[in-house]
Amino acid sequence: MSKPEISVIIPLYNHEDFIEQTIQSVLEQSFQDFEIVIVDDGSTDNSVEFVKRIADSRIRLFCQENRGAHNALNTGISHACGRYIAILNSDDLFAKERLGKCYQLIEADPSIGIVCTGVQCIDSSGQALHQIRSAPLYLNRGKRSHEDQVIPLDLFADNFLISTSNIFCSISLVNHVSPFREFRYCHDWDFFLRTTFESHLRLLHEPLLEYRIHSSNTLGEDRAGVYFEIAVVIADFLRRHELQDLLPQSHMILEEEVFKSLRYHYVDRMLATLLLRNYNDDEWESVVTSLFQKGDNSLYVAGTKHIRQLIENDACASQVFSENKELNMKLEKLEKEKRCSPSFFYRVGAIVKACIHQVRGGW
Repeated sequence: MSKPEISVIIPLYNHEDFIEQTIQSVLEQSFQDFEIVIVDDGSTDNSVEFVKRIADSRIRLFCQENRGAHNALNTGISHACGRYIAILNSDDLFAKERLGKCYQLIEADPSIGIVCTGVQCIDSSGQALHQIRSAPLYLNRGKRSHEDQVIPLDLFADNFLISTSNIFCSISLVNHVSPFREFRYCHDWDFFLRTTFESHLRLLHEPLLEYRIHSSNTLGEDRAGVYFEIAVVIADFLRRHELQDLLPQSHMILEEEVFKSLRYHYVDRMLATLLLRNYNDDEWESVVTSLFQKGDNSLYVAGTKHIRQLIENDACASQVFSENKELNMKLEKLEKEKRCSPSFFYRVGAIVKACIHQVRGGW
């Protein structure tokens, strides 16, 4: 039996409501030269039973104890027989043309190492929400050899590639950059950074991936933990790679570009703390490993506490902004009715009177 061109890796964990639809979206692809490697990561629901209901010789199922999504992906890759790897999380869906169009692009241009597409967000019932047109947020086209080329500076700004489900790449690239690392929330972001430093990424803006948003999405567990992992991922990348290889310009200008591309005010102090501590290379490796484990690591505890406070402060500020916005709308209503003058003090007085009036008797 000849080997398939594409191995579709599906890491599965407690998605009995979605897994059959996910598998079916692969089986209905216009490009049919593939295998499906499913790795169940210790599901406690009926996910495995639902997989076993589908009779197709191209499906191979492996079961393991719960070790995390990154480990399930690595297990799937280790069993893959295809020249190319496509990943599909067990709650997401492929559009019918996804495999074929990604395969056509990467086969036509040997310089391409990885292909990603636009994303259609859907809800738990499969209804369309909003589209995400994958595009670099760090907007300086002149620094790219191709308009769709993604360099790590783009990914410092945001994980606009969204998910591991958006990965289509050669197995040789995966083997070159090493497998997924032990991050709970940002193993996809870390992988994108490392692969785009080593190879050319092509963006196909057509939304060929359906990304499901529902109550049990992992990123919704702990926002502070997510932001802290972002800081660790970026700090780790900056320590391991020569940024001078990114852009052909002076070191000072490159540093400015790095700072401009970083957009996460929640992670700035964490990133600085991680980078400025005097770790040697061996110590840094152990620091990152211990942060993977979380637990009682003092840096993780202190860092997430700080970020959590920033999030709470922002929430308070947003509430104040919303309240002020409501008051301004009331003032505009008064102005339209010509009940107040443009005087600053009169405007303030009108807002106060309007608020008192609303409290006493309604608007």
